[in-house]
Amino acid sequence: MNMFQTINALLFSKKDEFACEDYETLQAFQPFMVNRWSSFYNKDIAVLVNSTFNKYSQIFDDKSRTFRMYHHLMPKLGFKRIQYAKKTKIEKTTEVEHLELFASHNCVSVRELKDSIAFYNQYCK
Repeated sequence: MNMFQTINALLFSKKDEFACEDYETLQAFQPFMVNRWSSFYNKDIAVLVNSTFNKYSQIFDDKSRTFRMYHHLMPKLGFKRIQYAKKTKIEKTTEVEHLELFASHNCVSVRELKDSIAFYNQYCK
C-alpha cells in the first residue's frame, strides 16, 4: 500500500483493520500525514485528532499499534474530494514592469507610485 491507500483505509473504507501487518503499509504510514489529510477533510476532525491522538500516540513505540489506534478511534468518513489551497501565480503586465522601472529610477516604492497615480486620477482630473 502506498500512502494514499493507507489514508483511504484509515479514513474512508475502514474494512482492513490488519492492513498494518504489511511491511510496505507500515513504511508508508506516517501519523503526521493522516493528521494533515484529516484536517483538510474537516476542521472538527482536526480538533479530534489534535486533542486525542497527539496526546496519546506517544504511548506506542511501533507503527502497527499506532495504526490500530487510528483505525479504531477515528470515525468512518464519507469520501469527498479535498480542495487544496494553491498559490496563484501573478503574471506581470507591461504596466507593472513600467511602474517597477520608474520606481527604481526615482527611489520610490511601487506602492507609493500606485497610491500617487490613484490620488491623481481621483482628485486631479
